[in-house]
Amino acid sequence: MLSNLQGFAVKSNRESGNGRLDIYVKSKTSVHHAAVFELKIAENIGDLERKCRAALCQIAEKGYADELIQEGYQNVAHYGVAFLDKQCIIMKNEGHWRSNEKNIAGA
Repeated sequence: MLSNLQGFAVKSNRESGNGRLDIYVKSKTSVHHAAVFELKIAENIGDLERKCRAALCQIAEKGYADELIQEGYQNVAHYGVAFLDKQCIIMKNEGHWRSNEKNIAGA
């Protein structure tokens, strides 16, 4: 899904920091924009937000953004993503955005 982004490099399951991050996206043309995504699968609907928070904690604790910061990326967004069937929640740092079946989660 992300591999066709023009002007961005996308890597998945890459060793970074103290583990393997799920996905990172970084700008090829400048060192200003990058994002790290950690994906989780929830057991039930009530577990979605907890899984997102766990993903964000994992990004921070394992230092998944460290390599991008060392490369000079100043703005590295962290996204925790949790899935359950066609439901999806995405949290960015402390904020979050909830999808429904007709937008990102159902795509």
